[in-house]
Amino acid sequence: MDKIKQKDFTDPVKSATSLISQQLLSLCESSTDPWGIKDVNSCYMYGNKAYLELLNLPSNFNIEGRLDREMPHPISEFSSESRQQDRQAQESQKKVSVLDIHPYGREKIIQPYIFDKLPFYDSNGNCIGSIFHAKKLQFYSPMNCVHDQLPSSLLLSPPCKTFSIKELDVIFYALQSFSAKEIARELNLSHRTIENKMQEIYRKATVCSLKGLKDYCRERELDKYIPPKFLRCGSHTINCVSDDNDSEAESFRL
Repeated sequence: MDKIKQKDFTDPVKSATSLISQQLLSLCESSTDPWGIKDVNSCYMYGNKAYLELLNLPSNFNIEGRLDREMPHPISEFSSESRQQDRQAQESQKKVSVLDIHPYGREKIIQPYIFDKLPFYDSNGNCIGSIFHAKKLQFYSPMNCVHDQLPSSLLLSPPCKTFSIKELDVIFYALQSFSAKEIARELNLSHRTIENKMQEIYRKATVCSLKGLKDYCRERELDKYIPPKFLRCGSHTINCVSDDNDSEAESFRL
């Protein structure tokens, strides 16, 4: 594979943003989704308003030239992982999808986002960095398809107040078909305690079986709820497109 050619952004007359086409800037600026562009050293060339809001940064924050480790946000703790993912997209010339879990938004709520990172080329076909697009992780199960339901965002706040926090922890595992013993092991509780909690959960939901509980939770969107304490901050590569036929589609050119 050809060695990636590095652009010099030290010229004070030509900023990094000037290397980005006006059409692409207009696309990113008008989007409500977070977009950003980095150079081959993972220094930011650009970040749109939605990305700054995602990181709870002011709209006039100057992101250009910064590394992730220099950002005033918890993503700085995972700068090395992010840089490795950027390089993977550039060197493979394929899309790399990443699951990032951090405190996001103005309310700083820990939540999962999918970042798609792609190689970014100049008008001469030289890779000058990577471009990324982020969306909140969508929930979609085979049963959603059976019931003709559209994908939806995961919920980090309980959609109802019927159950206590500890009961919601048990429900989360029960919906994954964990046995009482398995739930007890995960929550560091006794098997008998879990059985008692399940009986109380059944009583509150007015059901008498796990199937009934699953139907109850699906109707009230409790099946989309994840207790925030189960989300661990981090950055995880979940796939890298490897089909050579997709190389043109999985890239951006100026």
